[in-house]
Amino acid sequence: LEEFIRYLSDTAPARAGGERGGEPVALQRVTGVEIRGYLGWLHGKNQKSSIARKLSTLRSFFKFLIRKGVVDANPVEGILTPKRGKHLPEYLSVDSVFRLLDSIEPEGVLAARNRAIFEMLYSCGIRVSELAGLNAYDVDPAAGTVRVFGKGAKERIVPVGAKALTAIAAYRELLRQAGVAVSPGGALFLNRDGQRLSARSIARILKKLATACGIPTPVSPHTLRHTFAT
Repeated sequence: LEEFIRYLSDTAPARAGGERGGEPVALQRVTGVEIRGYLGWLHGKNQKSSIARKLSTLRSFFKFLIRKGVVDANPVEGILTPKRGKHLPEYLSVDSVFRLLDSIEPEGVLAARNRAIFEMLYSCGIRVSELAGLNAYDVDPAAGTVRVFGKGAKERIVPVGAKALTAIAAYRELLRQAGVAVSPGGALFLNRDGQRLSARSIARILKKLATACGIPTPVSPHTLRHTFAT
């Protein structure tokens, strides 16, 4: 409000054709023209979200003045709030994804698990919480699909690429060779203790791999979801 009053005080003489001089402001004489001029003055100095917040402040302020009988009309009425810009989500290039996958050690149960995890995230774009909640029988290699329980426990069937299915099969085979008891009803991805791997652990593994292979963009499982969509 102080900024708005300063703007009116500094520009009122200029609008009248005189010199700028910081003249007092009569709120009763403020019109939509001054409001729009103020918004134009803010443009380029503030983000749209800040401009929208300041316009909301003025709208509330003049409603207050009407209730107090200071002004008869609200000059902000009819002035639309500027639409806020949408930030594009971060995603990886195809080369970055390949570099990430190729950075995973070629041998070992944990390496095979990590490759299967990130092949899955990149292949079908499911949420990390959905991936962590998968059981072995949710994957249907013959149909090339996976059954996912999303938000609100809603079930959906998602296509999965051949590379991800191959990586899952390789990981499960290594588990069996290592003597780990695996069952169709058990968790698809296991931690070192043979328990279900958590979403937080998946995010931590991904961050470590991305840092190791020099990917500058902050990478999270959600980044792979956006990468899949892109």
